Amino acid sequence: MSYDNRDCVCGGRKETEIMLCATCQKKVKDTPQWSTFMNDHIGMPARRSAAIALLSMCRKPKYLV
Repeated sequence: MSYDNRDCVCGGRKETEIMLCATCQKKVKDTPQWSTFMNDHIGMPARRSAAIALLSMCRKPKYLV
């Protein structure tokens, strides 16, 4: 997964240069991890950890593949 491709971790399609598709963003927008990730005043290590947590929340389970 990268900002350049259009594949979301859930298996859906996303815009380029965006981490998650619109469906996943709606799913996680009220979580503390989303608030941390979107806050530019928080240090990069905390934002990175929040991004990893967000991606794992949205990842498609392997048994559904």
